[in-house]
Amino acid sequence: MTPLRTLAMKAACAFVSTLASSLAQAKSGSLDLEKIRQHYAGLTHLRADVEQTRSGKHLLKPFVSEIKLDYTPGSITWRYVKPFEQTVKISPQGFDMGDRKLPPGHSERLRSLTAMLEALFRMDLDAMKKDFTVKVEGNTVHATPLPSSPLAFVRGMQFEFAPSLAIVSVVINTETDSAVMKFSNIRLDK
Repeated sequence: MTPLRTLAMKAACAFVSTLASSLAQAKSGSLDLEKIRQHYAGLTHLRADVEQTRSGKHLLKPFVSEIKLDYTPGSITWRYVKPFEQTVKISPQGFDMGDRKLPPGHSERLRSLTAMLEALFRMDLDAMKKDFTVKVEGNTVHATPLPSSPLAFVRGMQFEFAPSLAIVSVVINTETDSAVMKFSNIRLDK
């Protein structure tokens, strides 16, 4: 997997985990994206523990990671704690993986990822829909990139919820691999 593709997958995972955490807080039995936008107006901090299992053609066996997610408006920190330690920080200024930093204008894909993340920071669902179609079915949200999107390497995302609307899992499928994320200990501050 190329470094840019790996970075893009990490950015997509961070985006999905933040959106999934947001969706988990919906107040009705059937998710409503507008209620989420309204509910998250004024969000100052979101934290969650994430277990991520990645599989794909470049991995010999499924790869399981434990992650600490930390979101504040303008910044997502995705801190791997097991099986290795690494911190990925994603902001409108770019992507920081410690030894590798990329500005948001590095490529069309990174520009699109940065724009998508900025829209997420503002919970601007209309801006997110510039690159994705979003469909709600019961307690599942499906997000599929538009064919013209530079983010089309993400083939689709699924957010699954328990009857209580607690997030159960998120699945991200890309051109080369998939990630299944399980969330726990979601904490929100307004």
